[in-house]
Order: sequence, then structure tokens, then C-alpha cells
Amino acid sequence: MRPIDGHISRQQVSIVEDDVDLLDAIRFSLIAEGYSVRAHETAADMLNDPDLAATTCFVIDQKLPDRDGVDVIAELRRRGLAGAAIMITTNPDIRARAACRAMGVPIVEKPLLGESLNACIRGILARPTA
Repeated sequence: MRPIDGHISRQQVSIVEDDVDLLDAIRFSLIAEGYSVRAHETAADMLNDPDLAATTCFVIDQKLPDRDGVDVIAELRRRGLAGAAIMITTNPDIRARAACRAMGVPIVEKPLLGESLNACIRGILARPTA
């Protein structure tokens, strides 16, 4: 797991992305927006994070070295973690698109241009919870 930022926010975003440069860029961008950020390079790191339950939004790369993102989101749901989820990937295949649609998970395609990911996170977190 990448170092945890001391930034305090009511909304925590947990990211899993194996491209370290992209992970750092996303992390920096979200901290600048005021989120508390937990950054992970593997699915195992994220799933073993002791602070995972505090996450309000998960940002999950589909193509990870140890597990695919759809499976990670399914595991989060099996564990009863209700934080919103967003899939990030390049050219998602039909299975990933169908699985994300079924789980109500938006896909933000790479390359992450402009504010696309941050806008998606803001939109999801602004929705009233049931």
C-alpha cells in the first residue's frame, strides 16, 4: 500500500491501480479536491486494508496483476462494503461492461482526460444514499 495521507475528509476514496505513475496522479488530484485517499497497487493490498470499511468510493482498475476489477468489486459487495465503485480501464470488453452495468458501476475509460474521473466521483458521492 502507498503511504496514507494525513489529509482528513469525511469522504474516503480507495484506489487500486497497478500503474504507479497513474496511481500517484489520481491520488494527488483527489487529495487536491479534499478527499482522504488510500492508494493501492494490487487488489490484495486493497482487500487487506484495515481501513477499507471507511471508504465511500472505490476506484478500481479492471486489469490488475493479481485479480480483475470486476472480481474485486464483487468481493467488496460480498463483504457488505457499500461504498460506491467506479471502474477505470482501457477499452473494456463486453463481459466487463455487462458486469459493471449489472452492479451499477460506471466505467471511466483511460486515458483519464481532464476531470472525467473526479467528476464521476463527485457525481456518485453527491447522490443521496438509500
